[in-house]
Amino acid sequence: MLYLTMSEVIVKNAEDYHGNLKIIVYDVLDRTIGNMYLDGLSVLVKPNLLSAASPEKAVTTHPRIIRFVCEYLAEKNAGITISDSPAVGSF
Repeated sequence: MLYLTMSEVIVKNAEDYHGNLKIIVYDVLDRTIGNMYLDGLSVLVKPNLLSAASPEKAVTTHPRIIRFVCEYLAEKNAGITISDSPAVGSF
């Protein structure tokens, strides 16, 4: 099993959830896990689903961010599972 240690915080500004969001997400992932060998490894993506709210309410992680994270992992040939345990409500 592979464990990450957190030693860096990366803050990026995006005007909206369109435009250059993919570039921003890829840059953050390159800086944090870009040098890791993920080929064939199983990766869990936890989107932080706090409640059944639309993306515009910014209660949960925006679906485009999850999409770009999964695309990045797929390009690294990782096995991807998206899972969460919502705090309230149902999806």
